[in-house]
Amino acid sequence: MFCVKCGADGETFKGRCMHCFLEGRQLLLLPPFVDLDRCTGCDEFYVDKKWRTTSAENAAEEAAINALKAIAEARIEAVGAQTIRQDDKNFMVKMDADLEIDGHHVSAEAETVVRLKNTVCHRCSRQLGNYYEAILQLRGSNKDMDKGVRDAMMNRVLDKVEAAAVNNRQMFISKVQEMHGGLDFYMSSMSLSKGIARDLSHEFGAEVKESSTLVGKKDGDDMYRLTYLVRLPPYKLGDVVEHQGKPYHLVQINKQGGKLLSLNDFRITSIRPMEMHSIKVLGTEKDIADAVVVARYDGEVQVLNPFTYATVALRVPQGYDVGETVRVFSLEGDLFLIP
Repeated sequence: MFCVKCGADGETFKGRCMHCFLEGRQLLLLPPFVDLDRCTGCDEFYVDKKWRTTSAENAAEEAAINALKAIAEARIEAVGAQTIRQDDKNFMVKMDADLEIDGHHVSAEAETVVRLKNTVCHRCSRQLGNYYEAILQLRGSNKDMDKGVRDAMMNRVLDKVEAAAVNNRQMFISKVQEMHGGLDFYMSSMSLSKGIARDLSHEFGAEVKESSTLVGKKDGDDMYRLTYLVRLPPYKLGDVVEHQGKPYHLVQINKQGGKLLSLNDFRITSIRPMEMHSIKVLGTEKDIADAVVVARYDGEVQVLNPFTYATVALRVPQGYDVGETVRVFSLEGDLFLIP
């Protein structure tokens, strides 16, 4: 066989030797400009049909590579790129590509300018429009929530939403409002709100109530917004409580109920959720004081009562590490050790 252009004998491709086939031929197809969307709300880039968090240089390079094509006779094996920032909105991307044509390996170059175009992604558009499907309400047992508990609950809600948003960008909080001594979270998802309400119930022993409000119709179907009220119980972890007429330290709250440490014999008692409602708060963390240890004995310490300054003997649980001070709680003139 011979080349119809130069007459050389040997292998041919489409009637020509590979040299003549490649001569003067543009092997790579790339538009002079490639537009890249950047969200002004979250500063993410729309690359490969999805919004991503990355640098402008990396996004521009990937957008240029995605736009690169080869002629029908060639297959792209590898691409190297160099990105040069021209200004805040334009990047020159130069590429070297390795190609395979009929068993022959060749290289080619191409370049384009990637232009950043400001826009707003679907998620940010909804957030800016205060879109929400559900309200998650956090409330205390009284008018005002304890600040420490409120902060802990708020951080847990934020962490849960952030974790959910990793796999689903449509999970977000539109706004947070302080209401009636508590917090209202306007949530983009009913299912996410329900899951977080359940989680808070298990973690803090809270009561959850669900209600719905008709907000309109879509395609003939009623549309509802849900409200999840998460109300804290009067007790919290670390409180000194009364159960069946005896003092305990509340050491655990979970979906199975809770665990109480007896201040009389230091035994652990597990109680079910329905029993949790019957416990009475005797004191909180701020009512627990430090008492100076005067003497140590086997299974007992003598301390200086921080309220009366009298010397008092207290039982200690087995294996308890007694320091210079111990934590104590005063109840009706009696002093109890809080391990």
